[in-house]
Amino acid sequence: MFKKIGLLCALLIILLSVDVFAAGSCSNSMVKESGLRIISFNWTSDGSGDVSGVGSVTKITGVIMGVLFIPNSTDQPTNLYDVTILNSGGADVLHGVGVDLPQATTDTGAYRTPFTTDGGVVVLNNETLEIKVQHAGSAKKGKIFLILNG
Repeated sequence: MFKKIGLLCALLIILLSVDVFAAGSCSNSMVKESGLRIISFNWTSDGSGDVSGVGSVTKITGVIMGVLFIPNSTDQPTNLYDVTILNSGGADVLHGVGVDLPQATTDTGAYRTPFTTDGGVVVLNNETLEIKVQHAGSAKKGKIFLILNG
């Protein structure tokens, strides 16, 4: 019960942060709460509707418990936009759960859990992670919360 309250408080702190971006940018932050780490990525797409090569985080270790995608309510991404989180080898650690995301903010409660192709949990070991957003539309915004155990 206390873990859930702590996790919700940490998410609220991150959600209430101010968005200040240049086009095609990404900032990130990390909160540790009750054995969980929440990495937030705040992104803005460039003129072509993409984000890549910016906002990486390093030395990430743990089991991915889930990911939450929140489109901006004012500058919503195009419907069916794609998000991947790439490791240093270029593999999507989300294993496809960020493909064809809805633009509607009514889906902001969608909590998705990635699994490996054989149904196992996704384990990160000292990884560098970078987000990649595609097909979002010009100057669109969103937030991604990656929740790790460990």
